[in-house]
Amino acid sequence: MTLLISAILSWAGVAAFCWVGAALARRSPVSQNSRTASIMFAVWWLGLAASGFFAGIDKLVVALGDPPLSLIVGSQMLSFTALCAALAGLIYYLTFLYTGREQAFWPLVIAYAAYCLWQLRVMATLNPVGVWQTDWQVGLRYEHARDLTGAIVSFVLLLGPQLLASLALFLVVRRLPRGILRLRVLVIAVGILLWMGSTVVTALSGVSGRLSTMIFQALLGILVGVTVLWVHQPPAWLRSRLPSEHQPEETRAEG
Repeated sequence: MTLLISAILSWAGVAAFCWVGAALARRSPVSQNSRTASIMFAVWWLGLAASGFFAGIDKLVVALGDPPLSLIVGSQMLSFTALCAALAGLIYYLTFLYTGREQAFWPLVIAYAAYCLWQLRVMATLNPVGVWQTDWQVGLRYEHARDLTGAIVSFVLLLGPQLLASLALFLVVRRLPRGILRLRVLVIAVGILLWMGSTVVTALSGVSGRLSTMIFQALLGILVGVTVLWVHQPPAWLRSRLPSEHQPEETRAEG
């Protein structure tokens, strides 16, 4: 029963991230240069939604019975691929906010595609032989154990660039004039830093599989997504409390 609740919690995040991603994708960028960045920021949220959807599928089919191993392996691979696409979108967007340039697009796409293929190859090499489950999580058991160095390198490459880019955005905030753009960049930097930072902390402290931790992580992700959407497309009750949208064009760094 708890695994079904965990699946529902995953899909609640999927619904929230789809809502945020679709809204940001429809939003008109402030300049032609920021169009790609706006799209890639939407890719981040939609990629998270896709990854969460497959994670929810895993929990559902395991909770309901004894699914074939190939189904879980395929779902895990699709989930990880979607996560890599999401992270590529996020790091490109954060890089664009910091530099205002688009040259990083293809290097980042190629780098994350290579990282994804590397990790999928590692998964195949370790040879999945079964499924493990807790009350709230589902994963694969492997015939061969992964070496600690490889696991650490993978973890650092997965989250490290986003954390560093989020920290760098605080330098961007300092040089922006007070206004809606400064608020947006600050909300993005703080939100991503808290979200991903909490993931690192819970993983290192060994509490990532606890019920309270999983609920906290899920709700934090939804809160960050909704907050980001509200500073870009504020509802009527919030619009009058935010700085004006009209700013000099040269002060704008994002869409």
